[in-house]
Amino acid sequence: MSKTIDGNSLVSFGENTTVSMQTVQHIYSKITGKTEKLSHIFETPHLARFADLEQINSTIEQACEQYTIVSKDCFVDVFHLSGAKQTFSSFNRFKLFEAGSNDPTENIRLT
Repeated sequence: MSKTIDGNSLVSFGENTTVSMQTVQHIYSKITGKTEKLSHIFETPHLARFADLEQINSTIEQACEQYTIVSKDCFVDVFHLSGAKQTFSSFNRFKLFEAGSNDPTENIRLT
């Protein structure tokens, strides 16, 4: 990335041409028909602490900084071993979640 204008990072694109990263991704999407979807699924059981979830949320926030986002949503789905599901409409609401439940958490999804 060579420079920034109005807080947007510019990328060298051809000779003496710079465009925003959004433009490059738009061109890529138009040419290939592909869009980006970032996800990581753990197949083996592991223990995730709340600090780990905060780090993931922070990483998502940082990844979004390169875009000019007009509106954004964050949903946290908590799936319990009993089959129950809880959905939180923001990460801040999820922070207020009472973790003292006797029903073990099987899966957590940040969208």
